Amino acid sequence: MPIVQNLIVEEFGAFISKRSECLIVTKGDEQWVQAPLLHLETVLIANRGVSISADAVKECAERGIARAIPRAPCFSQMRAEVGQKPICERARR
Repeated sequence: MPIVQNLIVEEFGAFISKRSECLIVTKGDEQWVQAPLLHLETVLIANRGVSISADAVKECAERGIARAIPRAPCFSQMRAEVGQKPICERARR
């Protein structure tokens, strides 16, 4: 399994889920990427129409993996400790 540090998902209809100790990117019945959480540093959802499961978001928060979700014309970066209210930061591209 390849080491993935920065997971960038931009395909409309893609879904990011957590399975065991990995994030899995699928579209329909096809699995595209399997990224071990051990090496993952960031998850970037780079387009509209990409979904992420609550379990995947929770696991990223617990491990300190940054998640960025686009918000035209800016990107919103969500950071939160488990059990705390998320902090949203807006940054210009």
